[in-house]
Amino acid sequence: MQEFYDMRAEITKTLIQERGFNAVAVEADFPDAFRANMYARGLSEDPSAEEALGDFIRFPTWMWRNTVVRDFLEWMKDHNEGIPEGGAAPEKVGFYGES
Repeated sequence: MQEFYDMRAEITKTLIQERGFNAVAVEADFPDAFRANMYARGLSEDPSAEEALGDFIRFPTWMWRNTVVRDFLEWMKDHNEGIPEGGAAPEKVGFYGES
């Protein structure tokens, strides 16, 4: 299972970096994903991705609260920090769940 999550993260990073994707849509409750989204976009009070994933309690830990997703959120945050605000700059990448 670990290999699946690793590969999914790497493919998603490639789509973001090389194809300009700016949204990651996941099968998760909106409020839980929104907290992770706020972290990835640098708009959160959470000190770490681990904390930002803290609301993911309805789904099994292995699905969203795992080290690969945690590391991916940290990567998203770092990636987004390199994107300037406004103008013709690319949009920051978001992490979204179902409403």
